[in-house]
Amino acid sequence: MPRTFTASCFLFTVAASPSASRHNPFTRSRRLGRENDTRWSIRLGLMAETVDIAAPWVLVSSDDIRDIPRLNRIEQASSHIPAEMREGLIKAGLNPTRRTGKHSAALARAGVLISMLPDLWEILACRVDRVAMLHSADDCFDVSHSDPAWSGLILVSMPPASPVGDLRLAEGIIHEAMHHNLSALEETVCLVATEARSYSPWKECDRPASGVLHGLYVFGCIAYALRQLIDLGALDAPQAAHARRRIVEIGEEFDAVDHDELRGVLSSVGCDVHAMAMNALRLSKLG
Repeated sequence: MPRTFTASCFLFTVAASPSASRHNPFTRSRRLGRENDTRWSIRLGLMAETVDIAAPWVLVSSDDIRDIPRLNRIEQASSHIPAEMREGLIKAGLNPTRRTGKHSAALARAGVLISMLPDLWEILACRVDRVAMLHSADDCFDVSHSDPAWSGLILVSMPPASPVGDLRLAEGIIHEAMHHNLSALEETVCLVATEARSYSPWKECDRPASGVLHGLYVFGCIAYALRQLIDLGALDAPQAAHARRRIVEIGEEFDAVDHDELRGVLSSVGCDVHAMAMNALRLSKLG
């Protein structure tokens, strides 16, 4: 299912997404049944004892991603958009634009921020191999997009030069990379046990439960990454203030989800992912 997010520099809201999709990984993963579900619950349980499980981007062991090619630097990623996807983006009202040297420089600066969290960078470098640019009609809004049908490709808009521009761009990159990260898990196990819909604060309407879980997971990752950057002293005063404000906003969005209803339709692994997202938000509020 294609995923498009429009973000103001203060609050994430969701833009219109294409209603049709060539490929639905959520349906396919559900057909894998409960056997794999159990295997992954055991693995996540074991990881909780040996890995900092608070880092929600760690969904699999290092052995499982050992052979995946790594992206060395975010600005060196290809910017190619397949023609079929470009047509779909335009029909959806999105505007892909040519990546320039200015874009690459901004990506490099955002990459420096992300690389200050080596475990996050390790996962991102496995999940992203192409970074294309989108045009945003309003400098106060950031736009990002990904589609599991095009694994490894993310699209982001470049915020205007400002004290928090690089951090805004880093958030967009993390956002779409974490969608791909969770989609990679869904290729192997089911996260949703029952077809159901639940309220999404990002769409402001009822959505498939898988999409709501994706939102919780992605924004849990973002909140935790922002807290880590604050605690490391990696952000200057304007960036740190922006990060703290984003953590509060994400917490308010989490509060708008009916978590009991959502957990009731998730698989055991889906519940593990939900718990990781909730724990990441909880830890991001500390300090």
